[in-house]
Amino acid sequence: MSRISILSLNIWNYNEPWMHRRNLIIDLVKRSSPDLIGFQEVRHDGNRDVDGKNQAEQLAEFLPDYQYIFRPAQCDPERDQWEGLAIFSRHPFVNSSFTELSRDSSDNRDNHQRIVLHGEFQIGGERIHLFDTHLSLSRDGRVRTTREITAFTDQYPGPK
Repeated sequence: MSRISILSLNIWNYNEPWMHRRNLIIDLVKRSSPDLIGFQEVRHDGNRDVDGKNQAEQLAEFLPDYQYIFRPAQCDPERDQWEGLAIFSRHPFVNSSFTELSRDSSDNRDNHQRIVLHGEFQIGGERIHLFDTHLSLSRDGRVRTTREITAFTDQYPGPK
């Protein structure tokens, strides 16, 4: 199997100072040059997007060696906001998918909709699967959804 490098980073949506943090993220990616990246808390906000571009699009503009997929986990159309996950890759996507994770509306630390985003890649003659998620703040939510994540990842053969 080929050696690959993976970076996982919670970009913390548009919390300040976003523009400074965005530049640091771009610099980190350029310096470390990972094959695959899983980003969490990637946001579209109609009031804060730069030139109409959500955070994934902004990062992609400065990282031309990468292609990406972005999937919102939760949407608030009234406020024109979405938040979710993105996977960036130096290698072509063969396939992608996602699944929604359960949440417990009675647990105020488990009230955000969460997903698992999956990217499949052909790297060095092998199929590689990357799964990106953002776990609940609730311990019970993390335990419950970890079982769901395992069931989802088990559907895909090969290295993960």
